[in-house]
Amino acid sequence: MVLCALCSMPATLRHILTGCKTSLTQGRYTWRHNQVLKVLASTLEDKRAATNSLPPPASNQQPATTFVREGAKVARSCSTPSERGQLRLACDWRMMADIGRQLVFPPEIATTTLRPDLALWSPSLKKVYIIKLTVCGQLRLDSGSRTPLPCIVPREKVPSIS
Repeated sequence: MVLCALCSMPATLRHILTGCKTSLTQGRYTWRHNQVLKVLASTLEDKRAATNSLPPPASNQQPATTFVREGAKVARSCSTPSERGQLRLACDWRMMADIGRQLVFPPEIATTTLRPDLALWSPSLKKVYIIKLTVCGQLRLDSGSRTPLPCIVPREKVPSIS
């Protein structure tokens, strides 16, 4: 049996990822969470900056209906995924990430003491995306496989906020 190098308990995957008291007191779980948040925030910031630098989208322009003759192939759209995504609907996106416990929730959205890990919002659309990052640590393996299942909560199981 292999023992944890930090606390000499059995080194199970569950123990290493979420159960080692020494890792908890040394802040290793927080460090891991913050490293994932930094990568996510950096990626979203690059996408946000690129989207904001594009010309404003055409307002409320419906895509034209294209008819195709029977047996003919449908011509593919030239638009890229970034042109079709939610971010492309505006060019005034702002973002804040709670890296180093710095995030004060934007008062223009709501007054609260809660601190999500990341907030992305567009004043013109009045749309906000709030991200609370959870770095999963439970061992959830696909049957017959050694590959961990993703830690995603199905939309229907997420409590609604009214």
